[in-house]
Amino acid sequence: MKFHEKLNLLMNLQNIPNNKLAKALSVDPSLISRWRNGTRDLAKHSEYVTGISTYFANQTVCRESLVEILDIPKSDHIDTILLTDTIWHWLSDDLTTNTTLVNKFIDRFNQAKESKLPPFIPELLQNAPSGKKLSVEVYYGNEGKRQSAIKFLTTVITHKQTCTLKLYSDDSMDWMLEDVDFCIKWAHLIAEVIRRGNRILIIHTINRNTDEMNAAIDRWLPLYMTGAIEPYYYSGHQETPFKHTLFLAPEMVALKSSAMSGTTCSELLLYHDQGMLAALDVEFNAYLEHCRPLIKVFTMNEIGKFQTLLQEFEAQNGNMSILSKAPSLTTLPQATFTDVMTQLSNDSYEAQIEKQVIMSNYKNRLDVFNLNIQTCNQCEWLNLPEIDWLRDKTFSYSGPLDWFFIPRPTFEPVHYVQHVAHVLHLMKLHKNYNVHLTHLSIPDDIFIALKQGVGVIVCKVDQPPIFMALNHIAMINAFQNFIEEFSDSNCSDAHNKSVTIKIIENWLEQAKTVLEIS
Repeated sequence: MKFHEKLNLLMNLQNIPNNKLAKALSVDPSLISRWRNGTRDLAKHSEYVTGISTYFANQTVCRESLVEILDIPKSDHIDTILLTDTIWHWLSDDLTTNTTLVNKFIDRFNQAKESKLPPFIPELLQNAPSGKKLSVEVYYGNEGKRQSAIKFLTTVITHKQTCTLKLYSDDSMDWMLEDVDFCIKWAHLIAEVIRRGNRILIIHTINRNTDEMNAAIDRWLPLYMTGAIEPYYYSGHQETPFKHTLFLAPEMVALKSSAMSGTTCSELLLYHDQGMLAALDVEFNAYLEHCRPLIKVFTMNEIGKFQTLLQEFEAQNGNMSILSKAPSLTTLPQATFTDVMTQLSNDSYEAQIEKQVIMSNYKNRLDVFNLNIQTCNQCEWLNLPEIDWLRDKTFSYSGPLDWFFIPRPTFEPVHYVQHVAHVLHLMKLHKNYNVHLTHLSIPDDIFIALKQGVGVIVCKVDQPPIFMALNHIAMINAFQNFIEEFSDSNCSDAHNKSVTIKIIENWLEQAKTVLEIS
């Protein structure tokens, strides 16, 4: 790997933006950008290489991934000085002290006697080429962006054929957010585009500010849940003063613009010419080849594909954190699982096949859990309900949220107690398995599983169910922080395993007394 590739890898893994590293090194962010895209070299003994190494050794938030790329033996404690030195050698091994460029400059400078321009050749002005003249609609400024976006979407809606829209923009979202009426109109139009059977392939810009990211989530997440959106992101570094937009409906219409960052003096060109549309399609697809999926979305109709992805996710090596209202399916004791399955009394052929699929899925995930827990940590966040919750004889719940089959069978309070008892057994049996108790309200019907460096699975299991997989480092870190916030800040022993075991033991004693079970 080249120096700029290594620097990109470090900054992407640790989710460090250019301006943050620039501030630490007291340089302009544009210099960081040139280092990252390979247009500016560093000397092997540059003080900046030392500064970069020191910064990442002290500021890293994902030490496991850093240890992995540096090929350092894993340890509970890694000396910062040693880590700094290791990063420096890793970054420097392809840098040189070569002075060829300066020597060439001095030599050419000494040879230059005077500046002479080449003579003019009149024949060059003859037969000047001319391109194809197109009929193009032009819009200007932020108001023009809004009007052109409406024209683009209405053209798609009124077209007889459907297609897959291809969208990309790294421009500021101010042109959308500053006009509330337009935002409402845009939401209705994009919904109608999907309702009429069109799909959307979008390349997101993920290095936006918090307000823009919140707005993007607010507008796009409900659309993701239709299953009609296929989102991607560019995994490399991209920093340029020019911002680009390309909205394309192949063989229908295209909207393209380029504007200087921080200005509203942009022009937007709306094309209908088939030749131009084909050229822009090639341009978009060429960029897409360098992008990675941002979110994979599955509806209930795609449960088989999701189950396959989930098993691949759980099988990958890595520590896992789980946030869910109830303990996970892989910690459900087999006896309880069998008891619950007998409640599915439908004897039809289809029902029996579904039972076999459910049982096979449970066994496969249980085998993976028992294998991974030998070498990897798994921690679950859990709300232990009040004992009075068990006194209501009519109460039932729908079991682990990662059951993932509809309809989920009914679980009785005794099943929950059996589940918690087995969780306690696993905590005592496996040093790598732990539970963090929290009194904070875990979201209902939401299941989150996270592996640092691998990705995040997010599931909404009420009706209609939706399943998502994310693997961008910024999203992984954001979900990690979200999960960690459920630790009880007022309890210093919240992560103390022995303390948690005693709390669960006391809860189980009371629960068994209430339910009159041994």
